Formats: sequence, structure tokens, C-alpha cells
Amino acid sequence: MLRHSLRCTLFALCLCLTEITSAAQSRARTPLQPADVDAISTLLKLEDARSYDEDTLRTILASAHPEVRRRATQTVGRIADKRGGALLEHARDDKDPDVAATAAWSAGQLRDPAAVPWLSAALTTSSTAHAVQREAAIALGKIQAPQARAALSVYLMSTEAAKAPPAVVGEALLSLGRFPGHEDLAPILRWASSPDVEIRWRATWALFRPRNPAALPQLLRLADDRSGEVRFWAVRGLAPYPGVDPAPSAARLRAAVGDRDRRVRTEALRT
Repeated sequence: MLRHSLRCTLFALCLCLTEITSAAQSRARTPLQPADVDAISTLLKLEDARSYDEDTLRTILASAHPEVRRRATQTVGRIADKRGGALLEHARDDKDPDVAATAAWSAGQLRDPAAVPWLSAALTTSSTAHAVQREAAIALGKIQAPQARAALSVYLMSTEAAKAPPAVVGEALLSLGRFPGHEDLAPILRWASSPDVEIRWRATWALFRPRNPAALPQLLRLADDRSGEVRFWAVRGLAPYPGVDPAPSAARLRAAVGDRDRRVRTEALRT
């Protein structure tokens, strides 16, 4: 009797979970209505002509369908008119994370420093959807402003390594590496010993790209990393630096010519 009752309970639970899943999928895949298709067609026309029609965009951004709102937000970025920044203010707080993530992407396309405060908030707030954080990190790298660099540095220094989404950390490292000549390497060095190779090679890239001589000791260490991907970027960063003794780098490059990874060998010869 007890076994029969348990089976019934489990069956009811499975049925309930199935209904919840089906309902969620139904909400996620709400079919487009003819008016929605017309709106998307209008957006495509605006993109093709690079035509900034604020009234039309504002109307479509208010659509009840999340996919239409996402596409309208995307159109703002594709047209890349600075005036579109004002239209993203509502989209960035959209309840649909895909719309909010697209708003961050579009802000990066506009390269508007005025968007840095809310992109920074989206990146550093732990409750933000990971997709939104990731796009915010990418966008900050496109906005070459001191406050954007500061926002990326704050995130990389303050986020808890054990809980940080690897995809977000990786994009933040790549974005920070795009800024030329930054002196403070601590936000990058913090991740250069990560057990995650995907993070480690991005940290290595971020160290090599700005051509800061202070990164050289760390690049020499990373040139012996167990990952070929990490060694590849580290070796690439061992090119001569003005005023720095080239002997240690030259010795490491000669050793790298015999590396087991063909890419590392090739890059050592080029460097």
C-alpha cells in the first residue's frame, strides 16, 4: 500500500513538472503575430538604409512581444546613431534577459561613454543575468574611455573567483586588454593562475596586448604553462621591449622553438 502511494505521488510530481516545463516553453516560444512580423520587417528596412527613425523605433520597442523588443533593441545598435542611446534606457531594464543583454550589446556598438554607469552596474551586480553581464563586459571594452576601463578593473578585482561566471570573466579580461598602456596589471594578474584554461589564456592575452614591460616577468612564467593556448599568447608577448634586457626572453624563445605545440613553435620563430 505504501509503495503504491509513493508511486502515485511520484507520478503526480512528474506530471506537475511536465506541465510547468511545457508552460515555460510555451511562454518562451510565443508565436509571432502578423503585426509582429510587420514590425520586424520595418526594422530590417531601417537597418538596411541605416535610417534612424526615432518615433518608429520607440513604438516597436514598446511591443508586447519580447522577440520584437529584442530585435528593435538590436536595430538601435546596428544603425549605430548616437541618438539611439536614449532609446536603450528602457530596454536595459527589460524583464526579458535577452532584451536587456541586447541593450548592452547595442550600447557597445554606439560606443557612448554615457552608457558606462549602467553597464558597470549590470556587470558588477551579482543578481544580473549572466548573459547581460557578458554583453556588458564586451560593451565596456568597445567604449574606450577611462571610466570603462575602471569598471572592468573593479569587476575583475572584486568578483568572487569561485562564483564568477567564467564566460563573463573571460570577456572582461579581453575587454580590459584592449585598453592601451594601462599600468595597473593587478586585475589581470589575479586571473593568470586560474585553474580554468579558458580564463588563463585570456588573462595571458590581456597581459601581452598592451605591450606593458611590467607584464614581462609574468609572460615568461606563462610561457611554461601546461596549456599550448596559454604558451602561444605568452610567447607572442616576449617580443623586445625598449629599455629592457632581451636576454631572458630570447632564451625562452629559443627553447620554445622545440615546443610540442606547433603554434607555439611558429610564434616563437616569428617573435
